[in-house]
Amino acid sequence: MSRAGVSNRFVIVAKEEPTESLSPIEFDEVSDLVSIDEAVNLIPRDVPTRNINSMLYEAKHKMGQTSHDLTSDESAAIHLYTMEWLEDNNYFYKLLNEKLRSKQRKDLKPWLSYLKIFLTGLHKLPSIQKNVWCRFHGNLDYFNKKNVTLWSFILCTTARESIEPCLDESDKCILLSIECISGKDIKSYSKYVDENEILLVPGTCLTLRAVSGEADGLYIIHLQETNSPHQLFKLPFNLSPTTIDMRVYNTREDFKSIFSKSPNVPVPSPDKTRTDPAAGTTQSDVGNNRAASSSRKRKSVESVTNDRKEDQVTTSNNPCTNQMTEARASSGKMRPPSGKQSSVPVIEETETGIRKTSARTNNAQPVAGKAADQAETSSETKDTKGENDIGSNGVSDNDDSPECSSHEDNSTWFDVQFHDNKQTKVKKPDELQNAMNVPDVSINREILNRIRGSMTGMALGDALGAHVEFRPHQFLVNNPVKDLESGGTWGLTKGQFTDDTSMALCLANSLVACHGFNTYDQLVRYKWWHKFGYMSATGHCFDIGAATSNSLREFERRQNIFAKKFSIPLTNMDRLSDSELLQQFNVYCSEEGVAGNGALMRLAPVPLFFYRDPPVAVEYSGVSGHITHGDIKVYDACRYYGALIVAALQGYKKEQLLDDNFYQKHKEWFSKKKLHPDIESISKGSYKKNGYDAGIRGKGYIVNALEAALWAFWSDGNSFETGALAAVNLGDDTDTTAAIYGQLAGAHYGYQKLPKRWLQHAYAKKFMHKLSKWIAFEGDRCQK
Repeated sequence: MSRAGVSNRFVIVAKEEPTESLSPIEFDEVSDLVSIDEAVNLIPRDVPTRNINSMLYEAKHKMGQTSHDLTSDESAAIHLYTMEWLEDNNYFYKLLNEKLRSKQRKDLKPWLSYLKIFLTGLHKLPSIQKNVWCRFHGNLDYFNKKNVTLWSFILCTTARESIEPCLDESDKCILLSIECISGKDIKSYSKYVDENEILLVPGTCLTLRAVSGEADGLYIIHLQETNSPHQLFKLPFNLSPTTIDMRVYNTREDFKSIFSKSPNVPVPSPDKTRTDPAAGTTQSDVGNNRAASSSRKRKSVESVTNDRKEDQVTTSNNPCTNQMTEARASSGKMRPPSGKQSSVPVIEETETGIRKTSARTNNAQPVAGKAADQAETSSETKDTKGENDIGSNGVSDNDDSPECSSHEDNSTWFDVQFHDNKQTKVKKPDELQNAMNVPDVSINREILNRIRGSMTGMALGDALGAHVEFRPHQFLVNNPVKDLESGGTWGLTKGQFTDDTSMALCLANSLVACHGFNTYDQLVRYKWWHKFGYMSATGHCFDIGAATSNSLREFERRQNIFAKKFSIPLTNMDRLSDSELLQQFNVYCSEEGVAGNGALMRLAPVPLFFYRDPPVAVEYSGVSGHITHGDIKVYDACRYYGALIVAALQGYKKEQLLDDNFYQKHKEWFSKKKLHPDIESISKGSYKKNGYDAGIRGKGYIVNALEAALWAFWSDGNSFETGALAAVNLGDDTDTTAAIYGQLAGAHYGYQKLPKRWLQHAYAKKFMHKLSKWIAFEGDRCQK
């Protein structure tokens, strides 16, 4: 059998799956005394007799030696399931699965004796927690439902290379990446022992985690196995004490519960030390993890030469003042901050959320509650009418202006909050905005207009592209996006945003809550978004790129190891506030060479916060992306785009922003560190060409994404709407391309010039406005 033929087994076909729930399968009338030979003889109508008899003989002969206490019949039943024959496509497993998916349960009756032996054998195999792969034939939106139940056996593999790319009728190759918790490792019982097969049983429930694109025509749907609401089998089996109940285990407590009944099966330990291939050491020592890379990154900026620019990212997790000093030193500015140090947040856990509070004391209270809403409404009205009560140069805060209090009671909305004590339903931004405070200070109207423009412009671009995300360019040529829409890829309400804006809000909240740049806290908030739906428009994480997902899993794994090493309760790791300990935690959680656009899509809060000090803003822009995306091109793309946003806030004209010599004229902003050649090429105007036909692509690769966003800005005719629509209609990663465009375009044009009809539908607009004012206020205070 060729590998191509074998790999065809690893596939789910959407049109074959039932659209309604099926009734449970009952085995009450099935005898316990039937052998595998007798069971197979009961199904001659469905399986060619000559083939099945010869296959059964082979299965019994090869499965003479068994393990896991399986009988020879049970082992043969599993082996038989994996076998194929060449005469036609009516494979044994295909015929069985057709019966399992049928609403006519009577059609399954001839198979029940075999199925009972098969399931009994699978029962005795340990449940496997692994990431597995299979192919998918169907539309990308098939998994948009909250949960999808599989009604037949699904064969997967732990080896992605076992699945050959194969385009379906829509010219897309779709792979499923499934985080399974109850898969059955049947490698030792399969006909194809080199395929690393994991079998998912009928009734397995899958939940969508993310969709990502890797190359032309290739998409990956990331799924997670969850507790199934359906009991598909009513089993009368008399199983031995060493076997495991056939149900989905959703928590480690579930595993412990069943393992406690099985003394011969070890309980998996989350704290078990594993070997880190990247570091060549055990991961019980996080401080040595990726030691070579980390030590290079921790070098002070001035000691690193340009020809080693990939090693020039600092990794200090100190509060913002210490990192600002390093960045300023690298640019020749040795002035330290004037006495105002950022405090590492003190964090406490409540029944309905996790609060981070500042240790420093302030004298005044912010505007709160209804008064804050009225102040915001008044400010928004003035902006909309174009009144200019604050001049173009603005009114700087004077020494007598009241400082904003960062007392814990006034900042709970920065952190993850829940509606219930069990922490199952997170509070969304639109549910937090009315309780938010705003700082009671005067802020430069033009600066605030640009900050709001950048943040809201990003969210509008994200929302504009959300309903056609992953659609190819030709589809959008035939069906161009012309306005905000609801539904589509994610089934969102008009104006709701996706992961791009959610992660940007996490980053902005971190900057404000920590009064500066704290990479560890940023990762904690990204993790909250991933796990709880923090800052999501829907209350759950429904869209996440593969690179980000991998980095956040790595971050959580390092937290576990770090907690064990320093005897810190794991529940306290998100509240870690010891600056010396934070310095020992390696926050660079991505492998090298990861160059997705997920780092650029969330960037805006960093340059908006630090725009007053360009070298600091540019350096932090690069670091903010590099912690989850390890390629040097990511670091430099974020540095360059961050510099453009800084310049936009400082009032640069559009032709200055798009100057082919912008980088050369602002080398001091980049601490005299060279850009990667691919990014430098973009800085010299490689994007100034005729759109898609000339090679502009809205892809997930960060170089493509940066070029596409700048092309849209360059060609938008000074219209945010025109540029955002152009970015979306490139196709593919539509929401991210437009969100990246919106960050710079919004900062340049300002909030007042965003499309009014789009603003009417902008999700959590009040939250965005209040947060923008906090960014302006805390950024100013951090850099004084």
